[in-house]
Amino acid sequence: MMGTKSLRQKAFDIITKHLLKQGRRSTGPGGVCMYRGSGGLQCAVGCLIPDIMYTERLEGALLYGPLIEVLRDAGWGPLVVEQECYSLLAASDSLNSARSVISKAGSDGTTLWALQGIHDGTPPEEWRRNLRAYAKVNGLKWPRCRPSEGYIK
Repeated sequence: MMGTKSLRQKAFDIITKHLLKQGRRSTGPGGVCMYRGSGGLQCAVGCLIPDIMYTERLEGALLYGPLIEVLRDAGWGPLVVEQECYSLLAASDSLNSARSVISKAGSDGTTLWALQGIHDGTPPEEWRRNLRAYAKVNGLKWPRCRPSEGYIK
């Protein structure tokens, strides 16, 4: 069984590579962020949801209820059961920058909320800098994401 830190690093690697390769927010009608948006785009949390487990009923679901069940079944349970997720959720509507996400996330299991906040609350051209800052604050290693390999700068 993988420890929480290993799961956090694995999730960070997957999400960082995904966001920097995609380079665009996953949105639906009206620009609302979605787990699976138009044109096959996926948000930070959406890229962790296996295709076979995704249903439209997850859209609008926060990190609880049906979504938490899907993520647990996919092996991400330890990342989403922390109470801190819910307090960060309360602030997520007013996030103007990744700085507030990073400072609120700490290293307490709120990895998914923090990375989702970077996706939802900052422009894609700032993702690399914000993801690096999050990694530094939380003792995570930076995955190989070179612009020459198709990742955004």
